[in-house]
Amino acid sequence: MNRIGSYTFSIEAGDVDIFGKYPLPVLVRKMLDCAGYHADERGWGLRHLNAGNCSWVLARAAIELESFPEIYDHIVIQTWVEDLNKHFSTRNFCFQNQKGEILGYARTVWSMIDLNTRKAADLTAVSDISNHKVDKECPIDKPGKIGIVSSEPEYFHDVKYSDLDFNGHVNTCKYVEHIINLFSSDIKQIGELNRFDITFMSESKPGDKLHFHRATASDHETQIEITGHNSRSICRAKITFKK
Repeated sequence: MNRIGSYTFSIEAGDVDIFGKYPLPVLVRKMLDCAGYHADERGWGLRHLNAGNCSWVLARAAIELESFPEIYDHIVIQTWVEDLNKHFSTRNFCFQNQKGEILGYARTVWSMIDLNTRKAADLTAVSDISNHKVDKECPIDKPGKIGIVSSEPEYFHDVKYSDLDFNGHVNTCKYVEHIINLFSSDIKQIGELNRFDITFMSESKPGDKLHFHRATASDHETQIEITGHNSRSICRAKITFKK
């Protein structure tokens, strides 16, 4: 079996945003779907880990795009495992259009958790993953460190049913969706998004209230922090817009 997974999706009208393009939350969802397909086809997907009472969780991600796919295009997403150690697995992605033109890349870092203790489990105990590592170029920077955002919260959200995923905590795509919605007052700016970084520190679950803090680092960069009860940091993100 090819170590690099390749998956093609058609972009329907219901998928696109006001610009007629794939919005970032949908692109992230498709990207995570591909990670799931790739792992499942090789015997270490969710249903295999769940049998041992474990699951995959995303720790960090960086997505960098030159352009977004448009309505009725086809997007090809390639994914491969770059590296693996006891605590983390790095998985990369390449986004292309139907002509084979590269739209962008992503780098992600994953861990495996024990569903009972909610603590990290030993990835090297999962057979065969290390045999699927690929030395393939991914020419974007790794997810960078994102600092604390000290501003007062400007948006609040009570975690609801539709926010949750199979791990019982808020879905990655929902965080991305809520973060992007912070820019609704300047929709044009959303269309100029170039890079998105996100780092997860803790989980949020039903009954939590999320606080969204935002700070503008420059004309082209904004940082966001999501906190929960007692100012617990849940995740931090950084958005870079085209200059």
